[in-house]
Amino acid sequence: MSLNWDYSCCITMAESSVAGEHFEHLVEYALAVCRECRHGILPSQIKSHVQRSHHVTRKKAELIADEVRSWAGLIEYASEVEVPSQVIKPVHQLPVYEDGLMCRLDPNRCRQIFRSLETVRKHWQKVHDWSPAEKGGRATRVQQKNIQDRVNKHIKKVHCQRLLVQGQGSQYFQVHQPGDGGPDVVPVDGDAAWAQVGEEMARAWANIETRAQNTIQEGERDEVNPWLERTQWLPYLVGMERPELMACIEEPVAELDPRGRHGDEQRAEPVEAAMWEAMDGLARFSQASVVRRIGVFVRLEAIRTEKHQTRYQPLQPYMDEQSIVKHVRPWQQMVMFFARTQREHAWKSPRY
Repeated sequence: MSLNWDYSCCITMAESSVAGEHFEHLVEYALAVCRECRHGILPSQIKSHVQRSHHVTRKKAELIADEVRSWAGLIEYASEVEVPSQVIKPVHQLPVYEDGLMCRLDPNRCRQIFRSLETVRKHWQKVHDWSPAEKGGRATRVQQKNIQDRVNKHIKKVHCQRLLVQGQGSQYFQVHQPGDGGPDVVPVDGDAAWAQVGEEMARAWANIETRAQNTIQEGERDEVNPWLERTQWLPYLVGMERPELMACIEEPVAELDPRGRHGDEQRAEPVEAAMWEAMDGLARFSQASVVRRIGVFVRLEAIRTEKHQTRYQPLQPYMDEQSIVKHVRPWQQMVMFFARTQREHAWKSPRY
């Protein structure tokens, strides 16, 4: 028996034997994995799955579903599935596919994986508006070779897995080739084995601490900014990674500096840059309207934050250039958040 410290195994042993006959608790991804089908099943789908796929009686299916739902920490919705964005060791509860094809047409933004060339071609056409084939007529042998060269240039063959088999959360993710970067061999000697267990526990704890620092946690009520509580942004962003969120609201650039003054990760975003400038122009137009065109009664209405509120100081324009820049920046960042999370991206973002 392997002595690897495996949290999922520890918890699975504690689960009910009835549910354990059919499912294993994949703790790292908060999923119940069907032992026979070898893919994740959401709690709401447990009963129908075992009845339909494994011909379990209705009574037993209900019992299994109830017990699985009692497992700690299981996610309820497919939108909560955290698909790995980096290459990881294979998850031993899931099958490894050797025929993965990763899109390399725009590697900084898109690293989607498919398992057929036809699906990759449809992805290129739909998402990137690109086709390796030249338009018009039947391709000659030379043209066919050029097409194949372009295809080979923009795909990468990888090993892959997936957590769910349909809908959101069913994206394939890249894993190391089995035997290459896989689980380490555990020493037979007892002391050495326990020493390795201790090292793995220390690494796991370090990962937990790092995740706690980078991942937005549920906040206490007295910690929440009043506006955040009103908009419910804190619970909306729980589980998101701070570095990725901060990167998605950075100021865009329309063109990269040829002298390399922008970072290696920076890319030209002409559309986003135009939106950023448009928001700045809107703020300046609004200030000019307050100063020159809008009367005091309209400005008294505009400054109210509640329907029945009475305000005695009308809306005032910002007085200087620096104030405009400071106050419009959060709105520009909000526009960037929506713009960048609505286009295709590899990092986990909140769901609308």
